[in-house]
Amino acid sequence: MMKVRRIVWVVIMGVCLWIAAWVGTTDYVPVAALRHTAEYRLIQWGNALWGDPLAEHYLPGALSGLVRDAAGQPVAEATVLVSSPVGDTFVTKSDATGHYRLPDLPPGIYRPVAAHRGYADAIYRAPLRLNTVLVRPGRETTGANLTMVAEDLTIPAFDAVEMGSAEEAVHQEGDDLYQARRRTYRLLRSEAVVGEGYVYEPVTGEGPWPTLLVILPGPVLAWEVVPVPLAAQGFVVVAVYPARKMDIAGEVDSMRAALVALRAGWLSTRADATRIGVLGGSFTSLHVYNLLQREDGINAALVLGGVADGFRIRRQFEDGTLIPAHGFDKVLIGLGLPNRAPQLYFRYSVRYHLEGLPPLCLIHGTADGFVPHSQSELLAGELAARGMPYELHLVPGLAHYFTGKETTLLLRITMDFFEQYLR
Repeated sequence: MMKVRRIVWVVIMGVCLWIAAWVGTTDYVPVAALRHTAEYRLIQWGNALWGDPLAEHYLPGALSGLVRDAAGQPVAEATVLVSSPVGDTFVTKSDATGHYRLPDLPPGIYRPVAAHRGYADAIYRAPLRLNTVLVRPGRETTGANLTMVAEDLTIPAFDAVEMGSAEEAVHQEGDDLYQARRRTYRLLRSEAVVGEGYVYEPVTGEGPWPTLLVILPGPVLAWEVVPVPLAAQGFVVVAVYPARKMDIAGEVDSMRAALVALRAGWLSTRADATRIGVLGGSFTSLHVYNLLQREDGINAALVLGGVADGFRIRRQFEDGTLIPAHGFDKVLIGLGLPNRAPQLYFRYSVRYHLEGLPPLCLIHGTADGFVPHSQSELLAGELAARGMPYELHLVPGLAHYFTGKETTLLLRITMDFFEQYLR
């Protein structure tokens, strides 16, 4: 009997240790968010008692490794990044042999990540070592290798397109009255909805008209201030609202399915699918940039009040220069410390994913208290340094959400930009 009890206790202890190890290392978002929040609170408590050990001055160290594909071949020109716990980033490129080196790193624990167009983002993995590397003062840590796997660009299949009846859509802006024709669409697979939204067309004319995919921050009918004037100015507008919030990849795949239907002529017979622009802002800037990384054939994109560098937002949150609204501080904490859990900060930071981007128009209000206008300035600086086409419009006094008096200005900027690249 005693022997049986010992075996039972050994099994129970083994299961408990396995669960503890899984909870402590998993990237499964709900569990990781709870772990990251607990870790953050513990660090804040420790710093309050004993001070911040990162405030000490040490000799810098270095980190190096190789970036290879799944076949073991070197990946040149991959962007490799590590971050400090508070969001300071250190970035380099891999050379022709796939080798990278990050010098002058503050000593500490890091988890490297890498990006290259055509590949899914890579993150350092090392079994039984908590997937991190330690950089010691005055020494170089080697062997922090990264494997890049070809990105899965599969578009959700659908076997039916359901179009609603045409309705009149009207929007009044000051003395200007805009009119368009509106229809709903649904992409179906065995009656399950793959994607849905609205199509707006000019009331008169046969086209073909250039097309805009507009990704709105709220339900489409509540945001007709955007699609109706654009359609009235001679665009076919496909308007969507990503209601699944944090499932950005899933929402983007639904949008890519809509582009398939558009190019096949199923959403509109008057759309020119060879001239496509994308428009989004605020949180949906993440959808815009992710779509541009995964989809070819987009001619231009415009982003209003967008996020370009999640690490910089974390840095501003930590030093108190940014007070996130709407509970976004809890989201940042749940993402984890960016030195140990950089993957989501990195994936949705377009600043480090610039390859293949079309011409961009960046609009940002100088009074934006939710997403600092420095985000658009950072991205504009990176685009300028690479000689990539862009426009930057900083609008004095414009807050995060525009009001009626600013709509005319924003519409003019939008029209001028898309006229340049889509007409």
